[in-house]
Amino acid sequence: MGLNFIFHSFKGPSLHEQSVILGTSESRIKSYLEGTIEEVPRLNMPICDVRNVADAHFIAAFSPAAVGHRHPIVSQRELIPMKKVADILFDEFHSKGYTKIVRKEAQDGAYAESTIDDSRMINVLGIKPIPLKQTIIEAANSLIENGLVKKP
Repeated sequence: MGLNFIFHSFKGPSLHEQSVILGTSESRIKSYLEGTIEEVPRLNMPICDVRNVADAHFIAAFSPAAVGHRHPIVSQRELIPMKKVADILFDEFHSKGYTKIVRKEAQDGAYAESTIDDSRMINVLGIKPIPLKQTIIEAANSLIENGLVKKP
């Protein structure tokens, strides 16, 4: 039996430089910081830090207890509204000159209500999730530092 990991949206520091095509999560943060979207999508998503995902793969490769099980890797059990991501970015970066951050939420769409059991991530793999706020802020900072988001 193989290993199964469940994760959806990666965030956290990016290793990309200016010449690459960004992934969905990085593109979303970039669009929030640059104000290139009109509204924040009305949806909830699981979010995990790419560093937790990397740790999970490494640890699970050497852990017999991990084989044949699913290991949800998430920053928090609850699905995260994209509005919360926009609010975190606004709170951290608005005063630093990123004044175009959109926080207006779209009226269409629906919030899915769900929680994700992260007990295997914590108890079997021994991974403490990187806090959501830290994940989002460090993802944005890495895009700025790597020149993928222009400084105001």
